[in-house]
Amino acid sequence: MSKIIFDVYKRTIRAQYEKKKMEDITGILMNPSPAQLRNLCLILFDQSLSNNDEITMKNFFYVKEKEGLRKAIEKCEISRFRPIRSFLLGEQNSDDITRIDMAAILVDFNPRPFSNFFANKKKELKIEEEPLQDMKGKKEEAVLSLVSEEGNKIKGYQNKSILNRHKKVLTKVALLCSVGIGVVTLLPKKECMQWNTNHYEVVDCSTESSGFLDPRIPINKDRLGLKKLDPKTIKTYFENGQPSVWYAKIDDKIELFNQPGLHPTTGKTLKPITQYIINKYLME
Repeated sequence: MSKIIFDVYKRTIRAQYEKKKMEDITGILMNPSPAQLRNLCLILFDQSLSNNDEITMKNFFYVKEKEGLRKAIEKCEISRFRPIRSFLLGEQNSDDITRIDMAAILVDFNPRPFSNFFANKKKELKIEEEPLQDMKGKKEEAVLSLVSEEGNKIKGYQNKSILNRHKKVLTKVALLCSVGIGVVTLLPKKECMQWNTNHYEVVDCSTESSGFLDPRIPINKDRLGLKKLDPKTIKTYFENGQPSVWYAKIDDKIELFNQPGLHPTTGKTLKPITQYIINKYLME
């Protein structure tokens, strides 16, 4: 069920972006570049951040213990903002919660982060759960299809009445999400995944997270097979002249993985192994 609410969260952030770019006197959000989004983070930092926003930014910018947040923003490569830009413009979807929470900060969407949105939405929708028991006959696919159809309408409105139209569409999305709560018994209990030491595990999304930041993310079949490797167990780093291992450099240490993708905790893109990295960091 949290996957449905996460989809609603993303669509309402995009709707907020459409609204915000019309109001933004700086013009940054009208057609933002990655560099402009980084500059916007500095502007927001100078205007003071809430505790939640500061935590989100520290996670996104990998702020070290003795390093200031502003310095980390200044040093951040602008390429890290490209997925956020693509998400806001509707060019590319993302299931990275920290990345989506950053988008929420940039367009001033509330409630944020997702953990707050999820908690609020659950309280709001529980009121509608009882009257919707007669909807149990609907299939999960139908509910998800309806939510997706309504959410996609948001992107098409670009005229002066955009705000009013968004409100109508979002109301429909909220009602459809309520329908999803009513058919919760038909949805799979395990629809999320969570990183556990060296691999992803399929976990139950219907329960509340015990921590402040929910480590669970919607299932991604491509990422589900990602595994962290022990260098001592690796027999070869190349097959037919091509890398068979990928890596990320975290705090000057190399972490190895069995496939390309994103680092499970930092969100960094994993890089194919090279002989230089092997010689410098992995040879004993």
